[in-house]
Parts: sequence; C-alpha cells; structure tokens
Amino acid sequence: MSPKRITYVVLMTSLVLLSLAPRAMADDACTEAKQHINSIESFTNCLNACLGPPAGKVDVSDAVQCLPDGCLLTVTMSPQSAQRACTLGGCQLPRLIFDCPGLQKGPGLPEDGLRLRPSFLLCPVDSVDAGGSFGIDRIEIGQDDEKLKENQNRFDMMMAEVPIPPHSEWKKKQLAEALSTEKTDKGCKLCHAPNGITMVQGLKALLSRDLSPFANDFNEHLASYVIGTNNPAAGKWEFGTYRGSDGEKLTRLDVVNDKLKPICKCIEDNRDAIKNDNDDDETQAHFPRNQTRRQLGAQQKHPNIDAELNVMTKLCEELDTYVSGLRRYNKAAMVRPAIVRAKAGR
Repeated sequence: MSPKRITYVVLMTSLVLLSLAPRAMADDACTEAKQHINSIESFTNCLNACLGPPAGKVDVSDAVQCLPDGCLLTVTMSPQSAQRACTLGGCQLPRLIFDCPGLQKGPGLPEDGLRLRPSFLLCPVDSVDAGGSFGIDRIEIGQDDEKLKENQNRFDMMMAEVPIPPHSEWKKKQLAEALSTEKTDKGCKLCHAPNGITMVQGLKALLSRDLSPFANDFNEHLASYVIGTNNPAAGKWEFGTYRGSDGEKLTRLDVVNDKLKPICKCIEDNRDAIKNDNDDDETQAHFPRNQTRRQLGAQQKHPNIDAELNVMTKLCEELDTYVSGLRRYNKAAMVRPAIVRAKAGR
C-alpha cells in the first residue's frame, strides 16, 4: 500500500472514530444517569442525558428507559386526574402509576426510604394542560416529601410534569421547568390538596397531599377504577361494578401474569376503531366520564391521531417490556411494597 493510500486510510478511520465519539459519550452519560434515579431531579437528569442529542426525534415512550428498577405498578381507568383514562375502540386505555424506590432520609434500609411516583397515560384524548400538551404526551411525577407515619393516612409530595411532544427533538430541561413551584404552578391542587412549600435547590416547591388510586374521593370509590396491580400491599382490592367511558363494565387486568400485553394487543388490533372514537365530534361518546356519565375534561380530540396511535403502540410496548423485567439494563432491585390505603379524605 502506497504512503498516500495509508495516509488516506488513517485519515478516514480518524474521522469515523471522531464521529462516533459524541454518541459514545452520550451513551455513557445516559447509562450513568440511569443508575441514580430516585427523585424528580434525577429523573429529569436522565431524560436530559438519554433523550438529548444525538438521540434525534423522540416521544414519551422514550422516557420509559428512565424508570428506575424495582417499580411497582397500579393500572387505573379513573377519569379523576389530570391524566384521564378512557375506553376508545373497545380498548381500555388506562393511566399507569408507578411506585418506585425514592430518596432515603436518615438511617435504614433502602426499601424504607421515600417513594418516587411517575405516571403515564395511554388515552389520547382530553387531559390537555395549560401548555397545550395532551395527557398521553407528558409524564406526571410525584416525589414523597415525608414518610407515612402510623397515625397518618396522607402524606406530602412534591409534584412535576414533563411534556414530550411526539416526534420532537428533546430540549434540555432544568429542574425549575419540571417542578411545580410558586413560579411554575402546574395546577396539581385541582386534584391534590395543597399543603405549603418546601425548598429544593433554591426553588419553592409546592407541596401536595397524596391521592391514593385506592381512595374514596371526588364522590367516587377510586379503587373500583383500578383494573390491575402488581403491588402486593394492595391485596384483593375492591373491584366493583364501575364502567369505562364507553359505558361497558371494566375488565380486570392480570398485571402479574399478563403484564400489559392484553392492552397492547387491543391497541394494535383496533387502531381504526380508536381513531373513529377520537374523531367523533358530534357525541364524543367515549371520552373520559365518571360513573354518573358526566363528561370530564375539555372534550378535546387528538388532532393527529394517526401519529399518536404509533406513540400509543410504542409506549405500551415499552411499558410492557419494563413490567416484564426484560429491558437490557435491568438489574436486581430491592422493593418495599407501598402502603395502600382503601379510604382517604382529601
């Protein structure tokens, strides 16, 4: 090989290696961020590390990788939330509330610490926030601020929300943008009773009382909306005769054995029917409703349901992979069953 040819090969090899360097550095940062997720701040840091350049176009399903190991899951069809569940096209499209290991305050085992509570939504309609983000396109996060004591039935949380518009490039977020504070009130008090403030990284974070998915609230028995859970503390919760937004009786989901596969299959098999229910401008018959059949929310269909169906499919698959314990970077984690309270006042 001639000296000129050797020089050319060395130069091209160097250029290839240089082009790979940013991706390798980003992968290292993402891998490192995933090892330390126990708070709203560290969850946001993970999103910044894993969804940012050079990741390209992302959607809310890409955020599932930032769920820490060892989370428990409760699946609810409740419309009593800023993330309202619904039944479209014959498919139950629930809110998925994760109960994850959080920060540890003081001595004790890791499972005795506080909890981190991210939630996702599979219903594409309604639940639009002040910024115009649909509930399916954002993550809502609660972070325990205190341990539940023997004489308590409620505890304080900090709360946050992170919108991820579909097929968008991630823009790095500061904690102040995600956290609900005096300056950036996310409106959590519409469902959660407010309870003062606490200081976090110089920010005045608003405190909210927790709202258990098994509570009695909004003049309804929220536990009857729960269709499945793998939380052993829930035991045999009271699964009642509640109906979905389409008026049909809710169907239980065996999260322990079937994970989320029945829901994912229903979405895949009924895309046209889901689209038709979304596009029903006249009656919006299957949009989120409570048990008195009162329609909740702003009655907004998703304007780009074809693209959103792709997000729904991918989000359900990613969440099923997580619940099944199949993700590649999964590692053993110690889990403390969360306390489930059957009754709690606002």
